[in-house]
Amino acid sequence: MANFFRIVNAIVLWAIVLSFLPKLSFKKYLPVTLFCSCIFLIQSLLNLIFKWWDVKGGIKYRVFDDLAFIFGPFFTINLWVFHFTYGKFSLYALCNLIMDLLYAYPLNALFQKLVIIN
Repeated sequence: MANFFRIVNAIVLWAIVLSFLPKLSFKKYLPVTLFCSCIFLIQSLLNLIFKWWDVKGGIKYRVFDDLAFIFGPFFTINLWVFHFTYGKFSLYALCNLIMDLLYAYPLNALFQKLVIIN
């Protein structure tokens, strides 16, 4: 069930980005989105060393969860955020804060309850 959700989530989000985000915006914000995703990936890899958080199911689930989130919702939503908030730092900061709070509390709890993430 979790793998199905990860795959469908990534396909749907990428289909929306490729269909509706202007190609110029995609090219313009791709480098910064890749940079942010790499920073997040490094943070996830450092977790293996420093054990900042624990994931049930071992390293296999940790890798699947991290990669599915980073290159699925995180990447695609960041492209949209950069597209809509370019040149408006206060709007970007507010949007980023709202997205972080939504993921950290209600969505994370929902995903754990539905056993989508461990």
